[in-house]
Amino acid sequence: MLAELLELVGDKVGLVVETKQNPIPYAGLEEKLARVLEDAGMTEQVSVISFHHRLLRRFKEIAPGVNTGIIDASRPADPIAMLRAAKADGFSTHFAMLDPEMVEEIRAAGGGVGVWTVDDELALAWSKHCHPDSVFTNRPGWLAPLLN
Repeated sequence: MLAELLELVGDKVGLVVETKQNPIPYAGLEEKLARVLEDAGMTEQVSVISFHHRLLRRFKEIAPGVNTGIIDASRPADPIAMLRAAKADGFSTHFAMLDPEMVEEIRAAGGGVGVWTVDDELALAWSKHCHPDSVFTNRPGWLAPLLN
């Protein structure tokens, strides 16, 4: 199904693929995902994100040209160490855990910052205050005009 989606969107939009490995692991997911992205010629248009940081590290070793990002629901003492441990390019957290200092810290280390889930006015206001690089929502029709 992912291959069909990649064919449908082509280079029209960038995509973020979130892997789901908890609680039941999917053996060989990293290799299969890397192969699908490569076969579709979409390694530059897709980012792969996950709460499963070890999976991302393995994925990055298999597909070093694909952008990856860790997902976390905390305000870590050292987000840069987390990025490096996962060999990730970006850090995505719940909007309530984000602060402008964390955004600056991650960007200074060369990483990107994502925030989720921006589905209401409070989340939108705080996200605008923090200035992440990407915003994840379940309400794109509502959010897109408010961000532009």
